[in-house]
Amino acid sequence: MTSAESGSTLAFRFRDLDGDRTLNATGEFIEVLTRQTPTATARVTWRIEVTQPSTDSVPNAGDTFRLVVVQPFSNGDAFTFTARGAYVDPDAARAAFELEEPYVVPNPYVASASFEPERFATAGRGDRRMEFRAIPAGATIRIYDVRGRLVQTLVHDGSTTGMVSWDLRTIDNLDVAGGLYIFHVDAGGLGDFVGRFAIIK
Repeated sequence: MTSAESGSTLAFRFRDLDGDRTLNATGEFIEVLTRQTPTATARVTWRIEVTQPSTDSVPNAGDTFRLVVVQPFSNGDAFTFTARGAYVDPDAARAAFELEEPYVVPNPYVASASFEPERFATAGRGDRRMEFRAIPAGATIRIYDVRGRLVQTLVHDGSTTGMVSWDLRTIDNLDVAGGLYIFHVDAGGLGDFVGRFAIIK
């Protein structure tokens, strides 16, 4: 008996109850013997046994029995996995920045936004929040009032969300006043963008 995978000859034993040199009677079988190592004792790995005799399809000389198996894992098996950390493709980032301009949500901001965190066991207005979206990773956002004074500076944290939130507080940690504001997105080598938004209280 020959292994098709390795081309090596496998040991086997054959029980022929009626002496006709074929498998045609109940209880007749061929057992394939294999070794884990060349010096190990041969053990029965597979058995081909007649359970229901048939006179129509009795094996004859020259017939081939092909057995395809999926072998279980063993101690010698090894699997190699390769992983690559997340990264930003510069060309794709540039194309995305040109395709979709940064924008503010909500704009105008009127009293509140639907995605602001819910208050829990606290009194008062709670946290305010608006979001700058379609922002490239690592970009810097500078917010100015209409007189050109810097109100706040925000930096994208480098994640792939493309969003930077702002709590509507100034660089002095004061609530921002209502009015019209200008924001400048500095995306480094990708370029920059200037937009406007309004806050109504």
